[in-house]
Amino acid sequence: MKILLIDDLTVYTKKNEYTVHINDSKVLAENVSELEVLKKENKYCFPLVSVKHEGQKYILKYSIEEGYKLIIRAKTYSNVLRLSILERILAINPLEAFEDKVILHPQNIFFKDLKSIKFMYRSNKLIPYIHNYTDLEQYKLLVMSMISQYSLEKFKINKNSLLNKIKDNFLFKVDKAQSIEELHSIVNEKLNTDETQHFKDIETTKKLNTQKKTMSRILTGAVILIILIVVIGVSKVSNNKVKDVYLNKIEMADNKANAYKYLSLGEYKRGTNLLKKSGYTKSQIADTYMEFGQYDSAIKADSNSTSKVIKRMYETGNQKKILDLKTNNSYINTEKQIVSYNYNYLLAGKQLISDNDQLERLALAFIAHGNIVDAEDVNSKLQDKNITAAINEKNATNKINSLKGSMSKETDSKKKAAIKKQIDDLTQQYLQKDSKK
Repeated sequence: MKILLIDDLTVYTKKNEYTVHINDSKVLAENVSELEVLKKENKYCFPLVSVKHEGQKYILKYSIEEGYKLIIRAKTYSNVLRLSILERILAINPLEAFEDKVILHPQNIFFKDLKSIKFMYRSNKLIPYIHNYTDLEQYKLLVMSMISQYSLEKFKINKNSLLNKIKDNFLFKVDKAQSIEELHSIVNEKLNTDETQHFKDIETTKKLNTQKKTMSRILTGAVILIILIVVIGVSKVSNNKVKDVYLNKIEMADNKANAYKYLSLGEYKRGTNLLKKSGYTKSQIADTYMEFGQYDSAIKADSNSTSKVIKRMYETGNQKKILDLKTNNSYINTEKQIVSYNYNYLLAGKQLISDNDQLERLALAFIAHGNIVDAEDVNSKLQDKNITAAINEKNATNKINSLKGSMSKETDSKKKAAIKKQIDDLTQQYLQKDSKK
């Protein structure tokens, strides 16, 4: 589990589940029902799955769609890609277009490709939102933090000093923008300039390589004049091979650049076809499809990737989508039975499964549905510590629930205290391991 800090929010992440914790002191709402309105659908926002109040804080749980990544990861990408993401955000203009208040922070904005941008946390003004900066200032800070190496927080504290340190004309223009429309225009202009330069650089590289090959041939020709005719023939063959190698390298570089562009736009077939021309193996093509959530295409590209695809779907919290896979083989069929929990099928087939990852998922499915004996039977083959811990946790949970039922009916205070101690002991031993760590 990772922890992210966004202004007054603490965010806990686990796979595709993001949980936001907000202290009572930062909340104006008097009860949970006042925040239920945030569950309303917005095509540019991830759904708020649940909101509850525990202890002295409100807890909001979000589900992040498969394939989306935080835009902060794009800080390692090229300027063209970062500017494309920023241009899309400005085109959506969530601060003016949305009824709810979105926090413009790289840890709260996600992208799937250059067209698909989504936001997570939003406020109805009863929970924290940015109110000490204008909408324009918030956009400026986001652009500055995404284009430079410095964080948004550092720009909030010392913007002028950082701008003078960086000495970037584009960022100076961003800082001087008088409206969101002008800022959008500045980003768009920079994007067009950098995009044009990017492709010019590719052409320049091709020309330079062509010139190098031409000069190489001239020099080789001069040497050949003083060499025997037999050696001349050998040299010509050698030069043709060198030429082919250079041309091939240039073509591969072009293919990869264009492939990345098409993949970012969601044109997966065109993108992967170019990657194939660049020498990508079946396994690498499958990995590319997986990165973009194209699971059937990944399996079709490399049938040996089936197990890897299923594992990735679980890791990203998209195991339910296994039921939608069109690929038909025994491995996937078993996975579908695990997800849909076809108990009779799993009970009959558990002895036939030999893949350890699949056995682990089967055991966890048995545990989740309370079939502990079957889970223990599967784990007798696996001998997996995590499965053993999960079984112990499930048994402890069942026992605790039973004890709570007994305690609610018990009238004797001493017996009630004894039962509570049992519950506390079980909780501490089996259900609080993460907190101890």
